[in-house]
Amino acid sequence: MSEFFDVIISGMGPGGATCACNLARAGLKVLALEKRIMPRAKLCAGGLSPKAIAMLDFDIASAVECQVRGGTVYTKSGHDLEMSSQNEIGLIVDRARFDHLLLKRAASAGALIHEGEPVVKIIPGEIIQVQTDRGTYQTRYLVGADGANSVVARDLNYARRHCGYTLECVIPDTFEVIRKHAASPTFFYEYLPSGYGWIFPKRGGASVGIGVLTKHTRAIRHHFQQFLTDIGLPADYATRCKGFPLPAYTLRTRNRHGRDNILLVGDAACLVDPITGEGIYHAMKSGELAAQAIIGAMPLNRSASIPYGQSLKKIKQDLLVAYLLAFPLNKFPSLSILTLRENREIVHILKDITLGQGRYRDLITVGLMAIPKTIIAYLKGHR
Repeated sequence: MSEFFDVIISGMGPGGATCACNLARAGLKVLALEKRIMPRAKLCAGGLSPKAIAMLDFDIASAVECQVRGGTVYTKSGHDLEMSSQNEIGLIVDRARFDHLLLKRAASAGALIHEGEPVVKIIPGEIIQVQTDRGTYQTRYLVGADGANSVVARDLNYARRHCGYTLECVIPDTFEVIRKHAASPTFFYEYLPSGYGWIFPKRGGASVGIGVLTKHTRAIRHHFQQFLTDIGLPADYATRCKGFPLPAYTLRTRNRHGRDNILLVGDAACLVDPITGEGIYHAMKSGELAAQAIIGAMPLNRSASIPYGQSLKKIKQDLLVAYLLAFPLNKFPSLSILTLRENREIVHILKDITLGQGRYRDLITVGLMAIPKTIIAYLKGHR
């Protein structure tokens, strides 16, 4: 006889763990299935924005690599930009330790967690069947928080929608360029055929990586070698790096949040910011919203996907604007960064977005008004 649970969650990254914690605190019988044994290595620059930090109600000091205030953007054409804040602090975390802390919080709240047990297949229905290599479980509600290559999304017949790919490695601070950028996250535009490179500081070194659009992934390792050379790091680090898909939000993923009583959160729902690549906040927020939808739907025996989809509308509307704004940033990175540098109001709006106090659509009117001023500055720089 299969064991029955109110909710089963596949994947215990930030989205799944946040969802599990909220459901367990509400008194539901929750089973969380995580394919790895925690703590496990996780490729991620590890940036936590202030709005992500505001969602945490417990001490994560043991996972923190460093504090940061603002960031720096470089372009090959010299249109550099520094954004800093004296009041708001972001964090760089080690994802292995951070995710483990979130998992332990969910367990403390009462969720039953099976580590090393990946979901193999799901069978939708009024009672959902969840199969693993250890057995079959039954549930009324299922949450797919199993990342970019989600098994739950696959079994719902959602196509894989990776808009890009990334490569990343950790490089020690024995190199001057790493020490130079030890105080804030740094982004590099115009060094790649699309996307950007980054340096995110960590204790004793930094996460260094690149992200490019899908059409440029065939030569991504070559692009990484060239990028490392351009910024003064040994190209052979590109042979020691690992890669992962980038499930950023696009027009094709706008309805990707689940069906009936099966919900998708975080990377499984393609809720990664197309401009910044931020995924941790959207994973945790969607996990929280999925839990709220289930808690509200369960007593009424209703579908949770409808209220969940409605609760995601504001997030998806803003990510849609970010998706549209990413086009000029990829096509004309120098001019786009110059627009920011010449128009401080835009920079202030971007800061508000990072803090969770603004929206990308706030940029549209200001950005259109900034075009003439930007063109004049651009022409002056090319005389």
